[in-house]
Amino acid sequence: MGHQELDIRRLIGRWWLPERTGFPRTLDELTFRNVVVLFAVSLMAYFYIDVGPRARILPGKQEEHRTDFTVYTEAGSAFFDGRKPYEVGNPRSWTYIYPPLLALMVAPLSLLDSEAQALVWFTLSAILCLGSYEEARRIWRFLLPTEKGDARLDPSGRWVGLCAGMTMFLPTLACLQRGQVGIVLLYSLLLGYRLILTSRNRPTLLLGGVLLAWPVVVKLVPALPVGFLVWQHWLLALGRERSRHDFVRASILSLSIMAGVFLFLLALPGAVLGWNANLRHLQTWSRKVVTCEDPGSSYKAFLDSTNNQSFGNAVHLLVARWRVERPDDLRHLLLRLAKTPAERQIAEDEAATKMRIADTTTQRWIQISKGVMLALLLGVALVPSRSDRLGHAVTFGLACLGILLISPVAWTHYFMMALPAVLFFPPWLSRRGYSRIARWMAGTPVLLVWLHFLAKEWIGPYGFLGLSTTGWFLIACVLMIREGILDLRSDSTSRPPRAVASQSRQWYGPHRRSRKEDQALLDERLVTLDECAAKRTAR
Repeated sequence: MGHQELDIRRLIGRWWLPERTGFPRTLDELTFRNVVVLFAVSLMAYFYIDVGPRARILPGKQEEHRTDFTVYTEAGSAFFDGRKPYEVGNPRSWTYIYPPLLALMVAPLSLLDSEAQALVWFTLSAILCLGSYEEARRIWRFLLPTEKGDARLDPSGRWVGLCAGMTMFLPTLACLQRGQVGIVLLYSLLLGYRLILTSRNRPTLLLGGVLLAWPVVVKLVPALPVGFLVWQHWLLALGRERSRHDFVRASILSLSIMAGVFLFLLALPGAVLGWNANLRHLQTWSRKVVTCEDPGSSYKAFLDSTNNQSFGNAVHLLVARWRVERPDDLRHLLLRLAKTPAERQIAEDEAATKMRIADTTTQRWIQISKGVMLALLLGVALVPSRSDRLGHAVTFGLACLGILLISPVAWTHYFMMALPAVLFFPPWLSRRGYSRIARWMAGTPVLLVWLHFLAKEWIGPYGFLGLSTTGWFLIACVLMIREGILDLRSDSTSRPPRAVASQSRQWYGPHRRSRKEDQALLDERLVTLDECAAKRTAR
């Protein structure tokens, strides 16, 4: 019967026919197809329970429409029907704040109703979730190849993968729930970086640079990791061990990114809207978003909300909680006028905005702190050696994490950008011999993100997630710079670098080896002894 079923599968050629019946009982029986099916069923249920109802437009209940995707489709339709795309809003009066490209891409969806629009975008985002997983897996395999091509992860790799997945889980759900573009941006960054990292020819490198320009044009803040990647390549091209190959790679990468920015920012929108019309829309976008002192007021969003966990807003939230309040303060006056919970939340946000604008001292210290963090990030780029590809991936991940700190806006779903740092920094620490610190640095982001989502009402007003993420970033930068200084001392004293000396150390250390591993090692040694004895007997 089994052979007959296998022949049917081969004749029909349909991959979805099951090879065995029943649920997998062990991880070895769990296939990628099982994961995809479970993922699809879970997301389908999530859409019809939560995401779909949030996208509906009910008469007289506009406040229940809580998706951002209709902002993009409404602006996309406004580009073609004569309305002002940066002034029209969705049913919640939220307005468009990005360059024209994104709205033009989703404009055809404006012909559908709001729930159908959300379903299409939700499906695309779900597919790109799997794509992000696949790109992260490919980068992992390239940077950390296993012996004999074994695709299975060791305990350390499984721990890092679990922590990275758990860290991304809640921000990803929040991104899917709100119809945001974070998943698309993360996939574009990972795909472009993987093409550049593994490129062996110039067309692949050129394609990677063009792809990295797309998230920069869509949301501007990815310019930090993309610019940092260019900085890394030019450091190699102009360093002491520079070569013509490094100079060519840095030049191609820089030119391809500039070509991609021209293509996505000017050429494609200009071909659709007209060159002058596109320039006029870009001027409006620059005035209302890029150069505006208070961009939140231009698109009717409270940037001082507890949902914004950027470093700057987290500091303002903490200072506001520490400030001694009086009965005649603005916050108390606004709260007295509020009657419903929604009005109280709006009053809290308005009071926080007014106090932030008035608190120039805190703003000055925030700008200084951001400058210090940016300087640390640029210094970290000097740490990895030419052959340390994992170190370069770590610094790129820290640059992605820097988006959450340098940008004035970091909503909770933005924290998906922490994936490269959480995924690659612990293995780099392990190679340096810091196995326990590596485990802690992998598990800490999980604790921080889940605490924020589960206790947001109590710790959100203190900027917990933003400040703790800043602490994780600073610890990572300090550890990398310290290792770079130790490597310089090792070079000056003609000693082997610490990375080479500790390359063979395992994550959990020799004292943490399990009984199964001990038994396997013993069996391997016994087999070796038997083979030696057999060779001696043959002689």
